[in-house]
Parts: sequence; C-alpha cells; structure tokens
Amino acid sequence: MSKDKNFAIFRRFDELNMLHLMALQAEILELRELFRDRCRRDDQDNSGSGQEPRMYSKYFHALRESDMTQPPSPETVRKKPPSSQLGLMTALRQRMAEYNALLLQVSQLALIPEPKKSQLSELQGWLRDPKGGKNFLKRFEFWTWRDNDASSYVTMNPPISEGDTFTSFITYRMASIFDRLLGRRFQAGKIVDEEAGLRSYSDSKLGKASNVIAAIVASTLPVLTIFVLNSVNSTTARIGWTVLFTAVFAGILALFSSAKRAELFAATAT
Repeated sequence: MSKDKNFAIFRRFDELNMLHLMALQAEILELRELFRDRCRRDDQDNSGSGQEPRMYSKYFHALRESDMTQPPSPETVRKKPPSSQLGLMTALRQRMAEYNALLLQVSQLALIPEPKKSQLSELQGWLRDPKGGKNFLKRFEFWTWRDNDASSYVTMNPPISEGDTFTSFITYRMASIFDRLLGRRFQAGKIVDEEAGLRSYSDSKLGKASNVIAAIVASTLPVLTIFVLNSVNSTTARIGWTVLFTAVFAGILALFSSAKRAELFAATAT
C-alpha cells in the first residue's frame, strides 16, 4: 500500500457509522426531553426553598452554583441520566460534542472516492496469490476485502486528473495489458511486490499516453470524413455518411473527454 496507493483501500463501515449516529441521536433526544421536563419543574418550584430553582433558566450563574459536584462521565450518563438541571445540561453538551464530531467525520468520509473495480480486484487477486498475500489474513480479518462492491471501500489514491471513460480505460485496463505484454519484459514501471511480479505505473504517464491517443484520433477523424465524402457521388449517401460521422464524433467526444451534456451538444452542432 505504501509503494502503490492504488492498493491503499479501506472499508467505509457505513452501516456502523450510521448506527452510532442513530444511537447518539436517540440519546440526545431522550436527554433533551428530560432536560425540558426538569426545567419546567424547576420553573414551577414551590418547595419553599427560595427563588433559586426558578432562576436557573434565567441566570446561568445560579444554575452553575446549584450543583458543584464533579460532572458525570459519559459512561455514568449512559447507565443512569442525572436528575439535576445542570447535570442534564452537562450530559447534553457531552453528547452533542460527540454527535457533531462524528457527523462531521462521516460527512468528510463520504467525500473520499471509492476505488475502481480494477483496483479492488487487483488487491483481492494479490491477497489470494500464493506468491503474494497467500491468504495471510485469519478469522474475521479474512473478510476485510472479500466484498466485491467497490462502494463499500475508500481509496487513498487521488482520482486521475481526467475523469473521462477513455482515460480511466487507459489507466486501469490497458496498463495491465501493457504489463503482461511488454512491461515485465523491459522492466518498466515500479516493482511493488517482486515475488508476485506486481508492478505499478505512473498515473501521469498513463494520462499523457491517453492525451496522445486522443490527439491522434481528433486530428484523423475530420480528414477521414472529408476523404469518405469526397469519394461518394450521391447526395443522399453523403447526407447519410454525414449523419454517421456526426454520431461517431459525438460518441468519441463523450468517450475521450469529460465534457458536460451542453458542451457535447454545442461541439456536435458546430
């Protein structure tokens, strides 16, 4: 994983994060109702002990002075919520801080991209490879990367600069073909696992290769269109070939670039 970030894939644990958020949310709702009920009773206090309980909701100094004992720990609150207004407010503060921190962490986690299926399958293949991981994970850890759903994981490898389909194809498909045909023979790329023969190739170089191929196609297609139309005598046939080449151009533009739909329409019309 340290040699090639494409293998730095970790579990999201979405179901556990959601469960903890829901549990904290339920605790906060319960504490909120207990706190409100305690506030109403203190505001209506007729015990003859003076005006102090009635002042708690208007004067925080009186509330702080009402209970000078050590604030309850989170474990104590979970077992038995405090009964005083100050104790309930302190417990709410602790729960809200925990809830907000986890909520922010989960929202940030959702922004981390999921790995490509080819990245995940490569890691899974290495784990099974007798020359690689040799299924070294035992018991519960054995299932860490067994899920084939890429959305269950996050990757530490930042996405490539061009997010179009063709660049992804070059990066994650053609690279493996190149490795089998030429890479290992000419010792190209960086060795990740020498025993398993695992190599890594630079994303920037693969991106450049994608740009070169795209430039060749972009410069060849218009000339090819003119050549075909010039060899056709029928006007109807020329219109048909024009429709075909326009459709091909739009398809290639969608495949070779990350253009938006409006940009595709504008470029095709032009």
